[in-house]
This record gives sequence, C-alpha cells and structure tokens, in this order.
Amino acid sequence: MSGRLEYLGALLDAFVAIDALHDKSTRDWILRELDRDLGHPLGVPRVDEPREDLARILTACLDAPAEQALDRFVHIVVTVFGETTPVRAAAALAGRPVPAELALAAEPPEPPEPPEPPLPAPGLLGLAERLGEVPSRQIHAALRAAAGPLGPWPDLVPTDLPGLLGGLNERTAGPERSPALLVFLAQLIVAGRGDDQTNAELAGWASRIAASAGVGPVELAGIQQSARIERPPVGNSWVVVELREDGPQPEHYLLSVRLEHDNGNSRVLHIEDDDPAPLAAIPDRLAAMLSTGDEGGAEIGEPTVEFLLPHALLDERVDQWHMVQFGTRYELGIRFPVVVRSLERMRSQIIRAMWRRRWQRLLTDGGSVGMDLVRFLHSGITDHNRTLADLLQHEDAPVCLVVPYSARAGDAVVAGLTAGLPVILWCRDATGNGRFENELPSHLRSRPLLDLPRLVLLLRQNAVDDRSTVHFGRHLSLLWDPPDRIPPRRPLRAPVSA
Repeated sequence: MSGRLEYLGALLDAFVAIDALHDKSTRDWILRELDRDLGHPLGVPRVDEPREDLARILTACLDAPAEQALDRFVHIVVTVFGETTPVRAAAALAGRPVPAELALAAEPPEPPEPPEPPLPAPGLLGLAERLGEVPSRQIHAALRAAAGPLGPWPDLVPTDLPGLLGGLNERTAGPERSPALLVFLAQLIVAGRGDDQTNAELAGWASRIAASAGVGPVELAGIQQSARIERPPVGNSWVVVELREDGPQPEHYLLSVRLEHDNGNSRVLHIEDDDPAPLAAIPDRLAAMLSTGDEGGAEIGEPTVEFLLPHALLDERVDQWHMVQFGTRYELGIRFPVVVRSLERMRSQIIRAMWRRRWQRLLTDGGSVGMDLVRFLHSGITDHNRTLADLLQHEDAPVCLVVPYSARAGDAVVAGLTAGLPVILWCRDATGNGRFENELPSHLRSRPLLDLPRLVLLLRQNAVDDRSTVHFGRHLSLLWDPPDRIPPRRPLRAPVSA
C-alpha cells in the first residue's frame, strides 16, 4: 500500500501545481466531462478545499483502472489547459508505469499492446479519393461529432483527407474507446442522410475496416446505432469573447473566443495566450476573427455575443465594436444581443450561492410581465453602501438592477455584483441619461424580464434609426450573467524575462 500512497502523493502534488485547478467551478466542469466520457458518474464525494478535492478525485480515478479513468481525466486537463509546464509534468507522471499496488481490490490489467493500424496507409487512399466527392460541410460535421464534447482533435485537418483518415486510424473515440475511423464513418453516413449510393459505399468501407481491426458485427452495429441517436437541437448559441489581463503586462489583454450551445456542446474558436495586445488593438483582432466566419459547418442557434471582462472593462463600449460581413461593416450591438459578464465574480465562491438563487428566481418568474424583480436607482443616489444593504435584505429578489448615469454609477454596479444580481442594466453616458430615466421604465413594464437582451438589442437598433447621440440606446451596457455557465480558469502567462 505504501507504493500506492507514494504514487498518489506525487500525483496530487503535480496536479495541485496547476493553478487553474484551484477553482472549484473548473474542477466541477472537468468532472462533468469525465462523467460524460465514462458514461456514468465517477461517484466521488466533493469538498471545496482544492488539495483535498483533487485527492478524492485522483483516488477515485486510480480505483477504476479498468475504465482508464486517470487517463481520461488527464486527457481532459491537457485538452482544456494546453501543454503548459505544470500540465506536462502532471501528464508525464500520470503516464509513467503504475506501481503494482495501484488497485485496491485487484492487480491492474497488463497494458495492451499498441494496436496495429486497421489498414496500412495506402489502403486508405481509395477511401480518401471517395471522400473527396463528399461535401466538406459533411466532413466537418462528422469529424466534430466523432470527437465528442471536447471538440475536434487539433492535429487533424479536415481538408487533408489522407492525413485525416490516417490520424483517425490510430486513435479511439467515445466512452467505449471504439476505433475513431469507424465512429467517423458512422457519423458521416448520418450527416449525409438521403444519399443512398454514397452511404452504401461508406458502409462497405466501414465493414472492411472493422473486419481488418477485429471489430465484430455486433460492435460495429452498436457504433452505427450510436451515431443515429438524435442530438438535442440547438436553440441558443453564445459567442463567448474573453479578455484577460496579461500578468506581465496588465495594460495588455489576452483574447479567446469560444462557441457554446445550449445542448451542451462547445468548442474553442480562437486563443491568443502568447500574444497579448493593448485594448485599442483588440476590436480589430476580434473583427478579423469573426469576419472569417465559422467554416466548421456545425449548426448554430440564435446567437448572443458575451464579453467576459475584468472589472475595469465592464463599462467598455463593446456593443459598438465592429465586424464585417459581405463587405459591410457594422456594429455588433445592432446585429446581435451583446452582453457583458464579470470575470472577477465568476471566481468568487462567496457570492456564488446568492447569485444562483437570484438566477433561479429569474428563470422561474422572469417570463411574466411585471416589475417585482427589478430595482430602479435614481441618479441622485450616491450612498451605494446603503444600496448594497437594501439589495441584501432578500435572498432571491430583486434580480435586476437598473442604474442611471452618474459619477458614482460604477459603485452601484459593484453593489449589484456583490449582492449576486445576475442582471444589471446601466447608462454609460450623461447625454442619454434623461431619456434613459424617463423612457426605460415603460419599456421594461411591457416585456418579460427574460426578454431583456432582445429589448436592449431593439433599443440599440432604434438608436441607429434615431440618428441622435442623445438616444439612450447608444449608451446601454447590460450585464447578463448566468452562474451555471462558468468557463474553466486558464493559467496566467509567465512573466517575460528582461
């Protein structure tokens, strides 16, 4: 047993060295992905303290050697956080030969011999030629579906069909660790429904590859049946734009962009962890990235653009940043609902419980027209300690704070964040403040609170039609902050040596 304890201690030290895992919401997210990968809950009792929680997770992984739970846990950590030095060290330690005392109840199984490729690479050239006639949209969709919730394998390029097939031929996919090439072909048949001739040819290829790999008819039928299971339709999507202050250069920011869907799928579109930029350069970088479009071919629901921002940038006019489509330049905030979220609050465990209660109240009662969940402030209010005390008198209401422009408006926003309000709407500029205070209440009384992002979109569009700088639609910031969608924390960049 001493060998097991020594190995667990070394493993624990290595994972504790990954700063991102100190955040419980990040560990929660990784464990959900692991449960999904295993096909069942790992069943580990959780605690808030990072080292003890990681110790329990790693112990449960080591107690399930037959399911390769530790390998799967490491794979998720590497996929999410990349190959930083602490992640590489932990992965290397997890991948070394395991002590003989690793399992509690039984000896761990002998590691299997590396499988031979189901077909020699030249044997796949004919399939690559045939797939050259399949629409690229179907190739992208099938590859993404085969890769699962963590997104496509970054080293596989869908346009390089021989390389793609060769790479799939050497790996597994899904909770059952099925041959990835067979999973891909099954997904491709589903993506190309209606083309009977092509599907018949692909099914023939799948049968030959399965026979060569030693996959029996029953297992092959299971792979093909799993591909036919209808995925939940995408109703809403979020383009999540995150700006993090760069540790070595706090006046510079690191940009990342993800695409998330309400059916649980998500994928990274862009990360600049090694190329921080001043704020003035970020809008053009984002516009260039968004204007290239999403060539992956995946279904996208009704999109909202979310900006995850440090507190100092919450007042930034991100809704007036631009993108270009079809040669036309326009503001994000008149094309999509644009909202902001607070990175600092996402990392605060103290506020989380009240934040969740208020969000649940919004989901429960925010579909009705009424003002019971909204608290209006007036521009003459300056004591926001009093504002915070008022907001804290009830655990689940109000859920929305409306803040007119004033020199102390930022303090009011802080009071709302501290009290766990998931929705804060404020006016950024004095020029639109009069109409904001006079007209906004009637707008809010006419629509359910859950429609507020769409209402703000409409007001921003009306401001363009009005062609007036005093229309308050030009000066609206909306914080719309669901506590059940917290991104994993990414590690800080190391300081640059002189």
